[in-house]
Amino acid sequence: MDEATYTATRLIRSAVEREFTVIGEALKVIAQRNPELSLLFRKEGRSSTFGTCSPTNT
Repeated sequence: MDEATYTATRLIRSAVEREFTVIGEALKVIAQRNPELSLLFRKEGRSSTFGTCSPTNT
């Protein structure tokens, strides 16, 4: 799928954004249950604020 199709297809955008939200929530739970593991993710630069991102802002 190219960027134009992704941008024009609200259903696809919503699904992708939902997946990032799920990942963000999972990282939040990891941080609460195992702070040491959470620090490893941050140290390696593998996480960001998935739960609050909105790539298209729509």
